[in-house]
Amino acid sequence: MAPEAFGGLHGDTLIATRFPCSDDLEYRDHDVLGLDVGTGQVRWRRNAHLLDGGQGTKVLVTRGGTLSALDTETGETDWSTDIPADVGGNATPDLALVPSPDTDGGAAVVAYARSSGRRQWVFPPGGVPLEGRWNFAVAGDRRRVVVSSYGARSDPSVPDHHVLNARTGEVMATFNATAGVRGSMAGTLFVDRDGTLSAISTATGTTKWERPGVSVRTSRRGSVPRNAPRARRPHG
Repeated sequence: MAPEAFGGLHGDTLIATRFPCSDDLEYRDHDVLGLDVGTGQVRWRRNAHLLDGGQGTKVLVTRGGTLSALDTETGETDWSTDIPADVGGNATPDLALVPSPDTDGGAAVVAYARSSGRRQWVFPPGGVPLEGRWNFAVAGDRRRVVVSSYGARSDPSVPDHHVLNARTGEVMATFNATAGVRGSMAGTLFVDRDGTLSAISTATGTTKWERPGVSVRTSRRGSVPRNAPRARRPHG
């Protein structure tokens, strides 16, 4: 087992994870830890995959088709709810955003309230992705959520990214970002496209600036920004 990046700091409790040194995508051997920031002692441990531990007052984890919110100090479960599949996801200060796979290799995005676990909305509406597209939330805040649609890039006329209203899931803007979003900050997405780093507004989908020959990628295998999209598909 090896330590992963820290999930967040809450008071004097540091959220971290331990995971197997392999490409296991089922998370069955992953642990979420609450560490004393001063001593490094383990205060609590849960066998689960860390969805988000750096925002809000609860740690979001998934395991075996269940999404749970844990108390940062004790690791005790505040609420749990069933989710379509344990295949990763993302989060905002208000939402947990997880894929809902179908039998054709596609997936919708389902939003759950971070405070209660109640389902809020699904994208695309009706929960049926078009043409086997794997939709994945790559960034978001309290106002907007950005969803990347894998499998749409073969047709440049079809937008592969959608900016959604975080409260309703309605589409506010669309844009194309062929190589994928690499990170987000302050209402801006940073995208690598054909050797060019671009900054795209999450409010309008328009490009703010472009810098040819610049990238935010890393050469270290397996290391990408926390909000970078990772299309994980279920086994079997």
